[in-house]
Amino acid sequence: MTSVPQADSKYIGVTVVSVNQAPTNPSKYTWSLIKGEDGTSPFIAQLTNENHTFAYGSTKEVTTQLIGYYGNTEIEVTLLTVNGVQVSTVYKDTGVKGLSFKVDSISAKNRPIITFKPDENLEKGINEQIPITYRLGQNLLVYTSIFSATSTVPGNNGQNAKILNISSTGQVFT
Repeated sequence: MTSVPQADSKYIGVTVVSVNQAPTNPSKYTWSLIKGEDGTSPFIAQLTNENHTFAYGSTKEVTTQLIGYYGNTEIEVTLLTVNGVQVSTVYKDTGVKGLSFKVDSISAKNRPIITFKPDENLEKGINEQIPITYRLGQNLLVYTSIFSATSTVPGNNGQNAKILNISSTGQVFT
């Protein structure tokens, strides 16, 4: 027992005494673990693009990659579902009207690429959370990340946008 923590100290003792001197008997302390055993690094996954706003009426695709890590080491990711739909290399419906997806893989790092593609039926003003399930490395646990998809609301055809002029004396809409 020491009064100054050492680099390898794992516990800290706390006591309450009525005198101005710390007890030297370790049994007079309540001990708490302050440094755990060396463990393994966690599994972590990252979507390179976690959200996207699709322009209403546009059919422009957007992609995201799912990258898995064990600590600092990149590991293989096995995609399972997108919004509950089994993954596929051909476009499949996401369950969001007018939005489909397909999955490809980069061979060099085996990072799955998910491509989301809107069509002319994509509803305006959507705000959807699309769960993506996967496994990391040889781990059998199933993980979930969320891709957020929103779409814009079109303006009225033929109308000019409103302009707001703000000054120290007032606000003017034109």
